[in-house]
Amino acid sequence: MLITGTFLIFIFTSCSYFTDDTPFKKYDLLSTDEEKFSLLVVANEDETEWKEFLDENTILNVGVIQHQYSLEKNPDFLLFDQTNMVYQTYDEQDLIDFLVTN
Repeated sequence: MLITGTFLIFIFTSCSYFTDDTPFKKYDLLSTDEEKFSLLVVANEDETEWKEFLDENTILNVGVIQHQYSLEKNPDFLLFDQTNMVYQTYDEQDLIDFLVTN
């Protein structure tokens, strides 16, 4: 009985995640600045390398950079505005091109 109750609590909690209009809010991935994006980098490089990368390419419209380590060889870039994820790429140049034009 205890296992069944625990399982039902798990199911209801999981369902509430998927019905949320903005699930990214739960992880503080959304930008808080309407003039800038928030960037999540999933890569095996250090976070400071990505800040330098944006500086070298004169990218000024990214306010917050969050980083999660990954064992994958190629980085994954996820870009957020104030309401949703707006762009995802595995290519650094694609990210630069998007940020320069937006």
